[in-house]
Amino acid sequence: MPDLTHLTLTPTRGRTILATTEGIEQQAAVGLMFAAGLHGREVVAIHLHHDYDPHTGVLRVRGGRGSTPRTIRLAAMCRTALDTVLDAGPLHRWGPWSGTVTTRSGALVAALHRAGLAGDIHAPRHLALRLAWEAGRDPLRIARYFGVDGAVPPRGEVCDHGIPAALQQALS
Repeated sequence: MPDLTHLTLTPTRGRTILATTEGIEQQAAVGLMFAAGLHGREVVAIHLHHDYDPHTGVLRVRGGRGSTPRTIRLAAMCRTALDTVLDAGPLHRWGPWSGTVTTRSGALVAALHRAGLAGDIHAPRHLALRLAWEAGRDPLRIARYFGVDGAVPPRGEVCDHGIPAALQQALS
């Protein structure tokens, strides 16, 4: 597990960043980093129509190099943001982020910087991990939900373990 004692962001600062992020696509992307603890590379790899089920609030996280594929239930704030993106109209095949992975990554970093997070791009994920830990969730289940250190959930498991609710409560 990562060192959760080094504080990079507070929940208050996280809420401020989420509230000041402009554009529905950027709000969804930044929200997934904070309220689902996704890596930036996981966010830009999402194929929204294929990976997100709006009826169940489940997201298939494919990962990328160094990421653990998993299926997670999303916090209500993430579901709302993704539903807004889907309702806004036709999407590029990559979802709300068009262009190459490099272009999508650049757009995500720019959105974080405009929202006032000019430092560590991993800070939203670290905050989400810390909030799950502070909510008293089981370390193995935290690892599975966030795909930490290759912790693979059992086949077919939708990771929830109360983590989306804890993140929703801390960040709303």
